[in-house]
Amino acid sequence: MSRSWIIFTCLFMTVVSEVLLSPFYPQFFTEFFQVDGLQATSLFIICCRMVAIIMTPIWGILLKKWEVEKVSVYALISIGICKLMLSESNSFFMFLSFSLLLLVFQSCLYLLYPHLVSTSENKEKKAATYLLALHGGIIVASLAGSFVISWEMPLLIYKFFACTDLIFAAIFAKGFSESKKAMENRRVIRTSFPTRLIGYLLAVFLFHVAHNMVRTYFTVFVSNEYGIDEWLNAVLYVMPSVMAIVLKFMLPPGMFDRFNMMYVLYGVLAFSSVVLIIQAFTSSLVLFIISRCLYGIGFYISLLLIDLYLFKQSNTETVSYYSWMLTAQNVGLLFAPLLALILVQNGKLHIPLIGGGIVLLIAVLSFIMAQQRLTIYKSIKENKG
Repeated sequence: MSRSWIIFTCLFMTVVSEVLLSPFYPQFFTEFFQVDGLQATSLFIICCRMVAIIMTPIWGILLKKWEVEKVSVYALISIGICKLMLSESNSFFMFLSFSLLLLVFQSCLYLLYPHLVSTSENKEKKAATYLLALHGGIIVASLAGSFVISWEMPLLIYKFFACTDLIFAAIFAKGFSESKKAMENRRVIRTSFPTRLIGYLLAVFLFHVAHNMVRTYFTVFVSNEYGIDEWLNAVLYVMPSVMAIVLKFMLPPGMFDRFNMMYVLYGVLAFSSVVLIIQAFTSSLVLFIISRCLYGIGFYISLLLIDLYLFKQSNTETVSYYSWMLTAQNVGLLFAPLLALILVQNGKLHIPLIGGGIVLLIAVLSFIMAQQRLTIYKSIKENKG
């Protein structure tokens, strides 16, 4: 197995372990820990996002001096130990505490992706492969979670994940030698983050707020609206990820090189906004399923273009820039459940879908402003030259 596929397989398993029970947190916390599932879910997500917000830029700074894959060995060992402790949780606060400790180290692993892209000539292929691993992990986790949640002791599954993490740690320990190009890139990384990308980070924040405020209570909404079983509910939850995998193999390489990348992004985000609002109001299960498929198409293309745009702007500073983008993403993931909780206070579980559509339109405006700022910056820079 090549170096790239070892890293992507590791990230795939990381996503599976992280997402496995998340679609069913409200039900899981209520049944197994005897707490208010809706409030406990929001508290859990908020605390986890806070750790990711703090740790991601810290890892981004540390990895300017340390080798990413070497640090990942120690991170994987620590993650394995945390998952063993997680499997023994017998209360909500114990589960929360071990999860937060786990995320301290797991935040490092997601920087393997930009590190890999920075040493690759074919950035679009690597970005598409990462999205395949990401969405494939979400699908496997969500479908498997619908079965694991019915176990008498579902947390025992984390012992399996702990073993896989230790296996990856052993593989990484054998060593992936960094290319000379990667080492040169590490030395030229600047210490300050360019203000010209602040608008881009704001747009990324809004993008993830929109998409994740929809997810928090999605399975509860679908169950109440259509009265379907947990397995079909899980299928609908992961439908966007299914479409992402289909598109990975359908879209030809370099397709977006033919068009203005940002114009395509504007159109796709506006389209996704309309589809989300349709999901909020339709009473037809067939139309709902179709809208989920269309939403998945828009979501995949948006994620791909957002990553490609950053990689083209960052050049030799990919890991550093991407850590900041992940921070903006995690801030969005922090605010999303808060907004969702506010919107469902009166039992109107379809409102987050409408809110997500509106926020996506605001994200379009933010991307437009960010693009204009970058163009102005580039023109001034060229005039001075």
